[in-house]
Amino acid sequence: MKRKFSLIELMVVISLIGILISILLPALEEARHRAKTAVCARNLKQFGILFNIYHSEYELLPIAGGGNKSPVYNGWGGCIETVMDKKLSEYDNTPGENFGIWQCPENLYQSRPMGLGLGEQVQSYQPNGWNGTELFLETSYNWHEDPSSLHALFDGMYYRTEPWKNTGGNTIYNYGISNVRYSHQEGLNMLYSDGHVNWRPPILKYRGPWQGGKGAPAFLNGSAWYCR
Repeated sequence: MKRKFSLIELMVVISLIGILISILLPALEEARHRAKTAVCARNLKQFGILFNIYHSEYELLPIAGGGNKSPVYNGWGGCIETVMDKKLSEYDNTPGENFGIWQCPENLYQSRPMGLGLGEQVQSYQPNGWNGTELFLETSYNWHEDPSSLHALFDGMYYRTEPWKNTGGNTIYNYGISNVRYSHQEGLNMLYSDGHVNWRPPILKYRGPWQGGKGAPAFLNGSAWYCR
C-alpha cells in the first residue's frame, strides 16, 4: 500500500515552508536594495567622470543655474549634457522611462531626466552648488583644498544646494527640509570632488548660513561643503 501524508505532516511541511519564506524574503529585499544602491553609486561615478571632462574643456565646473544666472538650458545639467552622447531634450518626459544615469533606481516618481525645479519627479541627484558661492559647482578643481571630503553630487530633489537649506534632511524621512533624498537604507550615496563615491548614513552635517571658507569658528564642517 502507498503511504499517504497525514494532515499533521502536511501542516508541519507547510509551517516549515512558511518559516523559510519569512527568513528568505527580508534577505532578498535587502539584496534588492543593495543592488539599487550599487547602480546609483555607479551613476554618480559616471557623473564624476563627466565633471572631469567638462572641467578639462572649460577649466571650470558647471554653473548651478537658475534665474538670470543660467545661460544654458537646465543649469548644471545643461552644461554636463554638452559632453554626453544623449541630450536632455532627447528623453521622452514621461513616468516609467529609463533616464539612464540621471535616475536613481530607488526613485520611482521621476518623469524627466533633470530640471530647474524641486521634487523627485524632476530629478534624482542634487549638486553641491549655488550661484556665486565657493562650493563645488562653478569652481576649479585647483581650488579644492580637501577634495576627498568636498561634496559634489548626491541623492537629492533640487537642482542645487542652497546655503540656507542645509540641515541634510527631507520631508520624506522627517529629517528637515534640505531636499536630500535618503532612499538607500535611509542613507544616501555621495560623490566627492576627487571622484570617489560612498554610502553615508543620515543626516548630512549642518553647513550653517555663513558663506566663504572652512575656517570660521562657528562653522566646523566647511571642508565638506566649501572648496576652500
